[in-house]
Amino acid sequence: MPTVDVLPRLTPAATLALVGTVLVDTGGGIADNVARVERFLAGRPVELIALTHPHLDHAGGAAALRDRLGAPIAMHAADVTTLERDAERLRQPLQPFAVDRLLADGDVLPGGIEVIATPSQTPGHTAFWVPDARTVLTGDLLQRDDVAWLPLGDEVLDASIASIDRLARLGAQRGVPGHGPEVHDVPAAAAATIARYEQWRVRPDRQAWHAGRRITAGRIALDDPTPARAAAVDLVAGIPILAEYATAVDLSPRAFAEQLVQQLLESGAFAERDGRLAIRFPCERVG
Repeated sequence: MPTVDVLPRLTPAATLALVGTVLVDTGGGIADNVARVERFLAGRPVELIALTHPHLDHAGGAAALRDRLGAPIAMHAADVTTLERDAERLRQPLQPFAVDRLLADGDVLPGGIEVIATPSQTPGHTAFWVPDARTVLTGDLLQRDDVAWLPLGDEVLDASIASIDRLARLGAQRGVPGHGPEVHDVPAAAAATIARYEQWRVRPDRQAWHAGRRITAGRIALDDPTPARAAAVDLVAGIPILAEYATAVDLSPRAFAEQLVQQLLESGAFAERDGRLAIRFPCERVG
């Protein structure tokens, strides 16, 4: 039975795991992150890098680790176009990488890991099921204390709810999400997430604010040093995907950005210190 060895990370970095000889996700692409992953691996062989989806926090280190480990990269075929598109839409400094193996639902990876297509935040979002360990690696799809942000649209909500329901039916005893603590009651977490998404169906404004805060906090935290408040608003107002969410709350992209930064200050996630926004939540840089 393959072991599932987890390297927990702090948001916005994503948790990753070594399942036998398969590395699931890589974390960010900065040198400190790549070095930390190598320390975690401690010389253990990696024959495949499998990605849940191609966002910076999950796949930012893919190019560097592919070169260092000599391991091919596998990702769902539906996310090949997402790789470049979302790097631009999210304004993420994601180093491009070649995908050596295109995954499809039902594929089996080394160690008996099963590929489960879970379209949600991205069209090719993928979960990895380790039946012998009764463990599912859920990427952004299923979390214990939060829910993933989603693109707007009923079709995305429908796909996400179906994907979550599928995970709930696996019989998993352990869920390893990309963010937050492990899930030990997968059906309960699935039910809570589905209920939240059903609320978004009738209140897309809530979906927009949730996504806006998550994306804004993650993007501001990329910069070292962090920007001043006015510069942060400029930065956020220029993120293309946030302009889409702004329409759901009847605001201009700039007004939306101003309110998002204000909300993050009021929540205590950031504070103004020495003329700049200071991060006040536990955080690891990813880019």
